[in-house]
Amino acid sequence: DKILYFGLLSILIAISGTAFYFLNNLDLSLNERYDNKIPSSPPIQLPDQEGTATTPEDDATSSQHSDQINLTNIRVYDVFCGEQRVELAQIKWTFVQLYSVIAIVSALGNGVIPAILAYACLPYGPTAYLLATELGLMANPICCFLAFFVACKRPSVLGMLCSISVVIASVIIYTATLSPNPWLLGTTMGSFLIVLLNVLWTGCISYIKVNVASVLQQYGENALMFCGIVTQFGSCLGAIVITLISFKTNTFTPC
Repeated sequence: DKILYFGLLSILIAISGTAFYFLNNLDLSLNERYDNKIPSSPPIQLPDQEGTATTPEDDATSSQHSDQINLTNIRVYDVFCGEQRVELAQIKWTFVQLYSVIAIVSALGNGVIPAILAYACLPYGPTAYLLATELGLMANPICCFLAFFVACKRPSVLGMLCSISVVIASVIIYTATLSPNPWLLGTTMGSFLIVLLNVLWTGCISYIKVNVASVLQQYGENALMFCGIVTQFGSCLGAIVITLISFKTNTFTPC
């Protein structure tokens, strides 16, 4: 069994490495990269000998073009600590909302819930645990694909979805604290509810992550880079907290 497990894992890593190699080197993939889609600057036209006078309309058009470039290539440091932070106050509030959402979702989704899911599901039997994990894995790509057709670009709505996901996660965590005797133990309804909660939770956070990344992409790759930093920070913080709770307290009891 160990040989089979590590063999399949090695094959998966090899396939992933091959896929990343082609993504970085194939011409088709290079044409889809974000930095290759940034429109090039218009050519500079030198004035003739007689000189050309600029009109107010030209100045306004040039100013709008400059603002658009700044907004699509904005640096997160400039938004929070730069000289134009007052003018960028609205974008700052948007970043605070989106980064807070992604930090909370990452802490729960990558750190807390995977660590306590066994405590919440195994008391209902191995079938409930298997369905919760497998259907959750299926809900992830489905909700990511759904985000392409039903997109959500408003940070306030994403914050509401984050609140809903926190409520669902709280129910799962509370169920885990009741192990090995959670509510509705030994009933079909209990197994159904714990599987449904995990599927809804996984689908909700997957939908949130895709839409947050889609919104931040409009502000350039620096905003996306900080999204990755916040994601890793939230995941690390959630994993540390749940590890300390699990090993230093008797909050979770295995069945």
